[in-house]
Amino acid sequence: MREPLLTGAAPRSETARDLRIRNERRLLFKLREQPAMTRAEIAATLGMTPMAAGRIASRLLARGLLVEAPLALKGPGRPGSTLSLSDDWMGVGIDIRAHQSTVSCVNPRGQELLRLDAGTPHVGDPQRTINELVPVVREAIAQGGREVSGIGVGLAAALDDDYLHVTHSAYLDWHHVPFKKLLGEQLPYPIALKNIAECAILANSEQIGPASYRLLMHVQIGVGLGIALTQSRDVLNTLAVGGNMGHVFLGDSRRLCNCGRSGCVDTMVGFSAFSAPGRAHGVSGNWSRMDSTTRQILADARRGESWAVSCIQQLQEDLARVITVFTTINGPDRVTLGGYPRMLDDEFFAGLDEKVSANLRTPSPIVHTDIADRASAIGAGLLGLSLVRA
Repeated sequence: MREPLLTGAAPRSETARDLRIRNERRLLFKLREQPAMTRAEIAATLGMTPMAAGRIASRLLARGLLVEAPLALKGPGRPGSTLSLSDDWMGVGIDIRAHQSTVSCVNPRGQELLRLDAGTPHVGDPQRTINELVPVVREAIAQGGREVSGIGVGLAAALDDDYLHVTHSAYLDWHHVPFKKLLGEQLPYPIALKNIAECAILANSEQIGPASYRLLMHVQIGVGLGIALTQSRDVLNTLAVGGNMGHVFLGDSRRLCNCGRSGCVDTMVGFSAFSAPGRAHGVSGNWSRMDSTTRQILADARRGESWAVSCIQQLQEDLARVITVFTTINGPDRVTLGGYPRMLDDEFFAGLDEKVSANLRTPSPIVHTDIADRASAIGAGLLGLSLVRA
């Protein structure tokens, strides 16, 4: 398989403890695809010895994350058993975008139990953002009424190689923030950070099924653009492509980006570019109104307003170009989308598929999931579900 050309920095070397925890997380994910498995099936699926698989299963049983049920005895010998996920726990997902934050609880089946609005993140003030998030997380945990395995956080930001710090977020104006430490000081649970695109790809992978793709790419479009990749053989090993793909030069050099440069991808498909033509017609370009603004532009286009029709057609053209470029570079066989474009209609996506297919001269790789733009919040919850205490 061709390796993606755009990658982040190489992660630190994996220790024996890292490997053990990663295998435990892989098993938890596998049991969502196949609800009951014997130890022998676990060993074969994860590519390890029966003894190693048995040790992993025993640790997860001891923590209450798995339950065991006997198999009917079909002949002489020791009766076997199957392992499945316990329904007594949940993962908490925090989804922090430039325009809004939400907190979700996700059960072991990958279903969203509840979602609470956590307001708008504070530009330049991550500590205040965390202080306002914590009571919402506690309320979600109380309403969820289950044991919490961990908290996953999806951030509209670039993270360090060890996923401990926000290195920068151009739109939130956060720089060198020890986010995991700050959040952990107020919430006594295992915590893991990823960017929004990486969280979304976890949920979308489960929706379309890892067996249906070789390499999956997710494109998240909000105020800016983020991209993540994952391979079917190890869904949890997500890769944030470059971390800053919204600032790759691909657009009109006359368009000034928030980063201070011109011609960035964000100036083509970011929300500010999409909503700009509507401001003369009373449409808000405020990030906090991203959802309602997108729906308003769509409604005006359906009424035949020429400026709104032009807005949507331009986004379709530009987004097709962006998807074509990053698909050509990274070689995924499936592509999912998230962000404000998911609020547009089937006609938009049919035209997008057609343009991407024409550009690539192959069938469009874009697939659409039922969870739409909820993928990043659900994926953050799945990340929380995957956390196991050392």
